[in-house]
Amino acid sequence: MRKGWMLIMCGFVGLLALTALASEKAPSDFVSAMQTIAAAQAAATKATAAEDYDTVEKHAAAIVDAFPVIEKYWSARSPDVLPMVRSAAKAASDLRVSSQQRSLEGVAYSAKELSAACANCHAAHRETMPDGTFQIK
Repeated sequence: MRKGWMLIMCGFVGLLALTALASEKAPSDFVSAMQTIAAAQAAATKATAAEDYDTVEKHAAAIVDAFPVIEKYWSARSPDVLPMVRSAAKAASDLRVSSQQRSLEGVAYSAKELSAACANCHAAHRETMPDGTFQIK
């Protein structure tokens, strides 16, 4: 009978640990990198509309520079997410190259790919909290 209770208690403790892990807050460097990416992506979108390639390139570089933090976080937490992260990082790099080449079609395509890659990952791994903040699923 004691073994039964021990197993039940171990199971309960394990369930609590999984619940705590599932609701953990992202580290500040991850949050900062995601905020940098969001702001730079919004600014690059405005600059694309104005065909301001220098500004697009500047913001694309900021996005590219932020992705190593995102990749580090997911490689430690859930490596199966890495293909999504790498897809978004490649799209950001392509955005930078397209802006250097002054290719409006290339910039528009790369920006669309970046937005799609981010949206796919966010839909799968991010949840909006009642206060408007985000939490990792």
